[in-house]
Amino acid sequence: IPTFYLLRVLELVSSLSAGDLLVRAGEWDPRTQDEPLPYQDRAVNSIIRHLSHRADTLYHDVALLALQEPFVKADNVGVVCLPGPGARFNLVNSVASGWGQDKLGTQEIFQTPLKKVELPIVPHDECQKKLRTTRLSPFFKLHSSFICAGGESGRDTCQVWYCLCAQAGRAAETPARYGIVYLRAGGESGRDTCQVLY
Repeated sequence: IPTFYLLRVLELVSSLSAGDLLVRAGEWDPRTQDEPLPYQDRAVNSIIRHLSHRADTLYHDVALLALQEPFVKADNVGVVCLPGPGARFNLVNSVASGWGQDKLGTQEIFQTPLKKVELPIVPHDECQKKLRTTRLSPFFKLHSSFICAGGESGRDTCQVWYCLCAQAGRAAETPARYGIVYLRAGGESGRDTCQVLY
């Protein structure tokens, strides 16, 4: 993704206009101005919503935020790679990063500084079976494009949330030839519970 776009979960910005948003990159600890490296703020020029988005299913729950000026790459500001068509992931573990919450709710305090958590990938059929025992319904059908991660006590995106990335390529080849490369595999959509094992 070029440095003048930001990929977000549409659900998080669907009720907002571009003028409501200011994007910050490179933030480490929002409680202090004493950062290891300076962060960058950018105004949003427009929100580009996925044309096939369906709020009732969260299919295509993505938006691009077009920035008024690009971010400058730095040690604490980088770009994320997107998978190409037919890309394969090492779907064993994923990494999520961001500022999590102990519990959901508007009064809760986000954890700082920036955190990351490794989450195991949950197989599609197992995830669908577990989700059918939640508020969804016994007939819920998990779309094949969705990836489920987590399910371990104390390791979920309530503690850390924002971007789900998975290791790219064939495990035997990628680290030897290119080092470990992570691609953006998804974003968190539709969470309404914390510390619930699906």
